[in-house]
Amino acid sequence: MKIAIPLSDDNGLDSTISVHFGRCNYFIIVDINDSKILDVRVVNNQEDGEHNCANPVKILNREGVSLVLVTNIGPRPSSIFRQHGIGVLCGAVGSVKDALEDYFSGFLMPVSLDNLCNCHEKEAR
Repeated sequence: MKIAIPLSDDNGLDSTISVHFGRCNYFIIVDINDSKILDVRVVNNQEDGEHNCANPVKILNREGVSLVLVTNIGPRPSSIFRQHGIGVLCGAVGSVKDALEDYFSGFLMPVSLDNLCNCHEKEAR
């Protein structure tokens, strides 16, 4: 299974998780099987033009990702992930290693209306 995590920097498994999914610099894609890491690679979050939170979803879908671990996520990308059959878990903080440990331990939460990010709505007020 391929898991993606948004990053602020490119330091492999020691990378810092970006708290803003759509504006992250990179994504790390971790291929796992039975809680064992098989492969790790980092991809750029390439956006054309203005901020577009749907573009990262397209990138990760093309990469074959089946699960995304985020600190939080907005309603639009969450909905697009759902349309592509890609799961999203919230609550990932710290480093990639921290997020994977929390995932394997069952500490991350499925996306719900209660934990969606509404930063753009707050900025507009």
